[in-house]
Amino acid sequence: MLGLLLTPVLLHVAWISALVLVPVAVALALDAYRALGHALTGAYLVARSGTVRRSTVALQRRGIVGWTVRQSVFQRRAGLVTVLATTAAGTGAYAVRDAGQADGLALADAAVPDLLRPFLLGADDAPARVTEHQRP
Repeated sequence: MLGLLLTPVLLHVAWISALVLVPVAVALALDAYRALGHALTGAYLVARSGTVRRSTVALQRRGIVGWTVRQSVFQRRAGLVTVLATTAAGTGAYAVRDAGQADGLALADAAVPDLLRPFLLGADDAPARVTEHQRP
């Protein structure tokens, strides 16, 4: 709009920028997608992400003290979540980015059994609570 009102040079700057920046943004997005990953291997939770600065984290599962689940508006539309493993060591929390909702929650539940399970909807296999005293 400013290009039409002020000078046509701004219009040329806009289309040239779009022509150059859109392919760069698409290439970086594809690279970030290829770098995503998470796994449980033995006693470790391994998470990887990043495009320009890739990072891989191997966190001991016994060091995880809690979970935080975040979801942006765009992640909600795509059915994704970011699951943060909270720990007392290092930076305090390590992210498993853009995991599918069911996959991310299942990963958190499998990494530290019974920590997240009481908060999951439809967790039928949650341990039953004893409400009556049993007599010997």
